[in-house]
Amino acid sequence: MYLLNRRFIKNEKIDVLILALVFCSLCYGQNPTNFVHLPFKLENQGIKVTHTVQDSVGFIWLAHVNGISKYDGYNFKFIPFDQIFGDKIGSDQVKSIFKVGQGTIWALSVNGQLSFLEKNGKFSSIDTRIEGFQKRHRVYTAKSNGNKLFLATLKGSILSYNHTKVAMDSITTIPNIAPDGSVINSMIVRKSDELILSTYRGPIYTYSVNKRKLDTISFPYNYDLPASFFLTMDNMDRLWIASSYPSFGLHVYDFQKKSFVESQIFDKESKSKLYEVFKIIYKDYLGNIWMGTDGNGLYKIDPDDGSISILKNNILNRFSLSSNTVLDINEDLNNNLWVVTNYGDLNILRNKNKHVNYHSGSINEKPTRVLSSFRAKDGTLWIGTDGEGITKISPNGAEEQFFENSDSNKGYYIHSINQDREGNIWIGTYQNGLILFNPRSNSFSKIRLRNSKKNEVSDVRFIFKDSKDRLWVTTDLGIYLFSGRDTMLAHFENGTSGLVGPISQSVVEDSLGTIWLAYNRGGLFRFDEDMENITESQFTRFTDLENEHITNKKYDIWSMSADRDDTIWMVLVNGDLTQFNIADQEFHRVKMNGTYDNTIFRSVVLDNEENVWLASTNGIWKYDLKDSTTTVFQKSDGIQDNTFMQRSVHKDDNGNLYFGGLNGVNYFFPEQLQKDSTGVKILIEDIDILNQPAISVIPKQITEGVEKLKHLELNYDQSSFAFRFLALDNVLFPNFNYAYRLKGFNDKWIVTDQERLATYTNIPPGQYIFEVKASSGNGQWDIEPKSVTIHILQPFWKTPLAKMFYVLLAFGLIYGIVIWIRLRNKVIADQLKHRHERELYALKMDFFAKMSHEIQTPLTLILIPLENMLDRALKSGNLLLQQRLRSISNNANRLSRIVFELTSLRDKELERLVLRPSENNLTEDLKAITESFMEQAKFKGIHFKCSYPDVKLKMWYDKDKIEHIFFNLLSNAFKFTPKGGYIILDAIIEDWERNVKISITDSGPGIPKEELEHIFQLFYQADSGKQKMGTGIGLALTKELVDLHHGKIDVKSDPVKGTCFSVSFPIDKNKNESVEKELTLEEAIMEVEEVEYELKEEIIGTSSAKLGKTILVVEDNYELQISLKDIFNDYYNVLLAENGEEGYALALEHNPDLIISDIMMPKLDGMEMSKMLQKNELTTHIPIILLTAKKAAKNKILGLRAGAVEYINKPFNINELVLKVNNIITRSDRLIMKYKNDLITTPQNGGSRSQDEVFLENLVRLVENQISNPDFKTEDLAQDLNMSYSAIYRKFQGLTGKKIVDFVRTMRLKKAAVLISDCNYSVSEAAFLVGFNDPKYFSKCFKKEFGKSPRKLKGKVDHIRGI
Repeated sequence: MYLLNRRFIKNEKIDVLILALVFCSLCYGQNPTNFVHLPFKLENQGIKVTHTVQDSVGFIWLAHVNGISKYDGYNFKFIPFDQIFGDKIGSDQVKSIFKVGQGTIWALSVNGQLSFLEKNGKFSSIDTRIEGFQKRHRVYTAKSNGNKLFLATLKGSILSYNHTKVAMDSITTIPNIAPDGSVINSMIVRKSDELILSTYRGPIYTYSVNKRKLDTISFPYNYDLPASFFLTMDNMDRLWIASSYPSFGLHVYDFQKKSFVESQIFDKESKSKLYEVFKIIYKDYLGNIWMGTDGNGLYKIDPDDGSISILKNNILNRFSLSSNTVLDINEDLNNNLWVVTNYGDLNILRNKNKHVNYHSGSINEKPTRVLSSFRAKDGTLWIGTDGEGITKISPNGAEEQFFENSDSNKGYYIHSINQDREGNIWIGTYQNGLILFNPRSNSFSKIRLRNSKKNEVSDVRFIFKDSKDRLWVTTDLGIYLFSGRDTMLAHFENGTSGLVGPISQSVVEDSLGTIWLAYNRGGLFRFDEDMENITESQFTRFTDLENEHITNKKYDIWSMSADRDDTIWMVLVNGDLTQFNIADQEFHRVKMNGTYDNTIFRSVVLDNEENVWLASTNGIWKYDLKDSTTTVFQKSDGIQDNTFMQRSVHKDDNGNLYFGGLNGVNYFFPEQLQKDSTGVKILIEDIDILNQPAISVIPKQITEGVEKLKHLELNYDQSSFAFRFLALDNVLFPNFNYAYRLKGFNDKWIVTDQERLATYTNIPPGQYIFEVKASSGNGQWDIEPKSVTIHILQPFWKTPLAKMFYVLLAFGLIYGIVIWIRLRNKVIADQLKHRHERELYALKMDFFAKMSHEIQTPLTLILIPLENMLDRALKSGNLLLQQRLRSISNNANRLSRIVFELTSLRDKELERLVLRPSENNLTEDLKAITESFMEQAKFKGIHFKCSYPDVKLKMWYDKDKIEHIFFNLLSNAFKFTPKGGYIILDAIIEDWERNVKISITDSGPGIPKEELEHIFQLFYQADSGKQKMGTGIGLALTKELVDLHHGKIDVKSDPVKGTCFSVSFPIDKNKNESVEKELTLEEAIMEVEEVEYELKEEIIGTSSAKLGKTILVVEDNYELQISLKDIFNDYYNVLLAENGEEGYALALEHNPDLIISDIMMPKLDGMEMSKMLQKNELTTHIPIILLTAKKAAKNKILGLRAGAVEYINKPFNINELVLKVNNIITRSDRLIMKYKNDLITTPQNGGSRSQDEVFLENLVRLVENQISNPDFKTEDLAQDLNMSYSAIYRKFQGLTGKKIVDFVRTMRLKKAAVLISDCNYSVSEAAFLVGFNDPKYFSKCFKKEFGKSPRKLKGKVDHIRGI
């Protein structure tokens, strides 16, 4: 042991003399008056409140210039002026509000309107009770007394209104009262039967209601002064009179003595303080007199001894009065004083709990954060603050503050305070080490503490005195043990003697005298004292945490306390409460009922009754170990705040507990602090039905207000509703937890904290009970629940009668379902059968299509040599050979027609069968058809007779399809007519119907009656047809083709006479029939001009002179290759290719004069090859002829767009092919020859050319190069001419007077005219060659340019050129 030198803090510039100068002046004792401030805003704008009142339920009502607001402890509900007094008056406003009887709220306006609050929550005018009252009277002042309401009007009339009986009585009239003069500005009731009234500038009157006597109270006052008087009665039957005139002061009239007695109550000094401008006077429930002044704060007067307290705004104290001008004073049901100032928040002075003491922590009443407190043996209270030094409160009430924060010095942080056996006060600080206060010398000194490395202690965290009067000082450098101020017994540095961690925050002694320390990051340590040499003592560590957890800050021990049962109670940094059983050395986490989820315990202490007290972030908690119940004390119970500091608890020698918090320190004797018996009631505050207030939906059920509603009946379409509930007690501290449920719908409780709304949507009809319960935070649902029964009515369709109907309907439905299932099964079976048939049918149609396509090429190979052979037979005169060759040709053509039937049949089934009518001579076509049957008639000996109209029969029809119709009908007639029979074809014109009727009659066996109605069905064959091996397709397709022509086909048959088929066609109806229904609008149809050529031998003969020309044949069928080569080999050089890829390569290599190509080929088809040849500049000039079995116009247009000049269907006429090839090559030679002649014969102008001529020549050349390009735009000229498009446009228009777009169109049309006239191109071919995508649009432009159709251009090209 050694002596620790004690010195004054001279080196630190803090010595006893300087410290003594820090003392503040003494005061008479702190009277805590901390106001609760309640901000009030409407639409984020501060509103000036003028009056407050609380109804019997507990709601606070606020009057302000905008109307009235209702406060429930959570929110403000605004009621505008017009909903209070009816029609809104712009200059009027609410003057005051008050309650009458059982709490009915009344409102008085500045203009004298009077309204009251109905039970249903709506305001009504007094006129609804007393008819015409507002017209007769303008009320200026009102005062309630029980169920009576006394009213004073602007004319001086005094009226009494009984709200229960709804009766108005006139009491008296005060003289000399006028609206523009003296008015009654204050009125009180004395002993329930006497009115006391004060007037502006006038005397004070008393009126006895029973005696009907009016008297005046005389007092020395100049009635000429502009002053208002405010009255109240104290508990001793004395009248207190305050005035708005400052020189009047305060007067007190004793009715017993019949004299003024203020001089007997106040001494001279106190009386001098009462000369103020007063605005309100009020007596509280204790009898204290409160007066509000204009600018000098709030006066509180004790009428017994005349003591005066003045509460004013203090800028250092945020809990002081918000303004020094007081407008209104009132009390709520909890005796809290509501003070209204001229601006700022509402000020509420809480009713003080007489068992709870409070100190702000500073001498100037500024609430301060308190870290520690200590009651010394002499009764002095020491309070350590967070940065504001230490405050000393002597037993006589004198207060001093040391080491406070100032401009020149930083305030001290006082962590811990204790006292040694000599009475010295030990003070542990943060950053300023250990300080000692000597009460005898009234001075402070610093005790310097150092470790073995001479480092000085700066942070003293905790000071503890054990049962041996030793002081344990925990610091940032270790533990220091003192026996007195001059003697240090031992020093245990951090990290030695078994200690682990940076600092200890708590020390405690158990019932056996063992010392226990809590170390940050170390856990709990027991001091194992060496009785011979205390410095050799060791510490034993106890923890239930893993190493990675014990180093976590949240598991550090903040505070400890030991009980008599060998248990150490600990509070951890994370807020948990833990107990350590010394006997079994085990830790147990304590979970208390009612602990809030956000509650963090900060400190722990045990009282003398072994109850655990805890300071937390949610009030002060009392944990009764006997029954494990908890009680929570919060602001509503009189403590200064709900948040307390760590290690801030202290128990003095008398058993009083001290708790330091954010706003000072509270201390009390534990046995005296009791939780007030709760008067909390749960209310249904609002009900919404279908998002509308219940009062507007079911007003008849809300007559007594929603607060008293017990039963609710709703229609089935009102099943969406919401309840807003509230536990109402002290509106200042509505700290409740809630749980609700809709019993019968969901019996599980739904817990909520501050959200007080239960919403339900689409609840089924039935009986329900809405229940809500609340808890004040002690772990028990200790507030009586509120329930409302709800009956949601059934809709009419759910009534018993409707249910009976439903039962009958259900039986009917079941029966219907059974029938339906049977029908469905049948339908499914039929569908499966039909689907199978459709699949077979689709396969059949696909087979027909493929076979028809495959047959076309062999037919072509058959027909090509037949033509030459017939020609040779004719020349040789061999009749037998001619007959046989014709037979072969007829059968080949018959096979081609069968293929056409298959193709047409498939088109019909796919709805692709399209009519392509043109104007033709039906008589000539019928003759051509019948001519082919003459040989067969002669052979079979059948008399074949044909008759036609005498006139030319010009009409519109599809030539191919008409040929098929009559060829089929004649074939059937010849098939079934026996040798020697007859066949008659008769064509007549039916003028009355504009029809042509063609009849074919035979003398065959006829068709039975039962089969006549089926003969036009697809694949149907009569018995006779089956014998003749027919297909069953011909007549069905014939009928479709007749229908397509809008015609009719009829059949009459007799087993003896034979059969007659009659076909009727309209003459004009097919004229406007679309020829391209199967094409899209984008591929709009063009009319194809068919030109018939006569085969002239001289043309074929002259072609032998063209052996210098080369033809490329691209065909994947070998036989057709050979056949085509044989045909053209005598006239041209023929190259052969098997597919498009090979053909493209040969075209690039040999540059042929013409290409004949099939379309459907492997590798590369004919379409793609044509496109590639057109894109290549070396081959773009080569004409292409496409051969194919695809006869659709769409395929033909696609081929022409790909670059083909001809599109020939298989099987083709070889002479037609030879002529077209010859014409194309001849046309090309003529163009070349003309170009050469023009080049030779056109003279060249001598001399130089102008720039304009050069410009025009270049422009024409560029346009000619692009004339066949459909994508060419005039803007493309800009790059080639090195000019902007706008410059080109202006220059061309200036030179020619034409627009460049019109010029290009004219050049294209002239080029087309040449192609049509000289080169024999069709209209469609010419249109595509000059860049038009649409032949119809080309024809329209051509006619507009030249005034005639391009069809009529033959032989007139010179005229066009001259245009």
